[in-house]
Amino acid sequence: MLARWTTTILFCVVVAAVGCDRAKSPNDVRKDVSEATQKANEKIADAKRDAAVADAKARREVADKADDAGQKVADANRDVAMARITGDRDIEKQRCEQLAGPDQQACKDAADHEYDLAKQRVDATFPN
Repeated sequence: MLARWTTTILFCVVVAAVGCDRAKSPNDVRKDVSEATQKANEKIADAKRDAAVADAKARREVADKADDAGQKVADANRDVAMARITGDRDIEKQRCEQLAGPDQQACKDAADHEYDLAKQRVDATFPN
């Protein structure tokens, strides 16, 4: 019984090995090559489409990030300008303290007026 199974298995292995080495006909090869070429071209086209979509998305994200970064820089520059004009106003008001009576008030009013003008310039330079 064991010899019979061994012979059957050996026969199947030999038949399979001999069948694998047979050449295909030229028509079958052309057909297989044509199908493989078509599948490869479809995969390439799909990959190119995916790459174009990914590229567009990445460019959009970069542009959005650049806009965000630009806005952050503008906001920071506005903060610097506001700190400068606020500081200038406070310094000028302190200088007004050496004056007496109506001159002191006029000096403080002038400092506030200059501050308002400077703030308008900052607002015009750094719109929100």
